[in-house]
Amino acid sequence: MSTLTGTGTLTRFILRRDRLLLPLWIILIGLTPLALAPGISEIWPDQAARDNGAQLINHTPAFTALMGKVHDPSLGGLVAWRGSLIPLILAMIAAVTLIRHTRTDEEVGRRELLGANVMGRHAQLAAAVIVTAGASLVIGALVALGMVAENEAVTGSILLGAQYAAAGLVFAGVAAVCAQLTSAAGAARGIFFIVLGAGYLFRMAADLNSDLTWLRWVTPVGWLEALEPYAANRWGSFCCSRSRSWCWSASRSPSNRDATSRPGSCRPSWDGPPLPDRCRAASGWPGGFIAPDYWAGSSGSR
Repeated sequence: MSTLTGTGTLTRFILRRDRLLLPLWIILIGLTPLALAPGISEIWPDQAARDNGAQLINHTPAFTALMGKVHDPSLGGLVAWRGSLIPLILAMIAAVTLIRHTRTDEEVGRRELLGANVMGRHAQLAAAVIVTAGASLVIGALVALGMVAENEAVTGSILLGAQYAAAGLVFAGVAAVCAQLTSAAGAARGIFFIVLGAGYLFRMAADLNSDLTWLRWVTPVGWLEALEPYAANRWGSFCCSRSRSWCWSASRSPSNRDATSRPGSCRPSWDGPPLPDRCRAASGWPGGFIAPDYWAGSSGSR
């Protein structure tokens, strides 16, 4: 039996359980940039006003710390700046959703009920990742189509949509890794929010201090900002490759081999042999957070 046996059935089960919540947050987040455009056009009706507004924002540390810099003073660029916190909200929703369908299900006993059927050991996590990633991609498509409908640059609009989608993909993978470091859903959420908060502080420091711009490349929050839609339009495969690494590493995590792993340990509850190498890698979250390719590369080594 494959470790992913039953993934399709579990995916349909999750979609049925979230048939109300999932469309709700997809629509709300996907249409938010489109809703921001009229307000920005009212505040800054012409290009001269937008240029002055962008300069004021970039020279105001409070604005820069909270939402980053305006990389392009066009309407699309200002929408991207004003909505810069929305991808982080998407990241939090994606993480909570993924942990809910993994560790929370184990806590309430649903995991044992599902395990009574034919189901591979990675099927539940894979199904949660598939649903969360799919929702993120739909949100990215809605964002891109909405900005194109506002007659903004097609390239920048698609990249803005990709920024939203990448936020969901990357942080769903981060949440999946966090869920493997503990058997408690609350602890997994706590680890995730620590990681997300640290990334946000790194991004803030990079934007406020020109000598610390390298911190932007330490965190996925900085990777998202570095895309600069409507400005530099940095397409590269950086964020997408990292999101794939996170999702792959999480689905192959050693602590996912047994649903009753002891909290904070990579050793299952039965007296099987420990996995010391990746236990040490998992126990220090900054290492896994900064270098996700290690997780992806080592996932198939055993």
